[in-house]
Amino acid sequence: MRIVLVRTVLVPILCYVGEIFGMSATRAGAFQKIADDAARLVAGVGRSTALQRLRNELKIKKINTRVSVARERVHTKWAGSKTWISEMINQPFKNRLDTWVSGSIRWKKRFLKGADSKTTAQALRDRKIRYGRSKITQWAMSNNIELTCN
Repeated sequence: MRIVLVRTVLVPILCYVGEIFGMSATRAGAFQKIADDAARLVAGVGRSTALQRLRNELKIKKINTRVSVARERVHTKWAGSKTWISEMINQPFKNRLDTWVSGSIRWKKRFLKGADSKTTAQALRDRKIRYGRSKITQWAMSNNIELTCN
């Protein structure tokens, strides 16, 4: 029951600040720590527990992944709508400041290269596994074991 509360109340509240921190995993770190502490509290485990495995067990996605998927979906979906938002997306402002649109475009170019057929979540998962430096990841890759990642 408590994990349902974390998944349905706490994580969406933490995702609201995605508008402020954007798609940056570094800036989302403080909010991810809140979600991780809540998951540890609900599961009744200590600090030595691997958070990746705990998140997989409790079916909680990382805050950054969830916000990035939502923003990329909105950027793709609203580009074809018949409202003023599509004009803002298709003809972004040419100024020196970052906007929601320019940040989303830059993020998609950087992290979703060659991932046209994949979803954003799959592309982020594959990228994390590809650049994973943990001993578990390296062992699993050398033994051809399929890895899953939040």
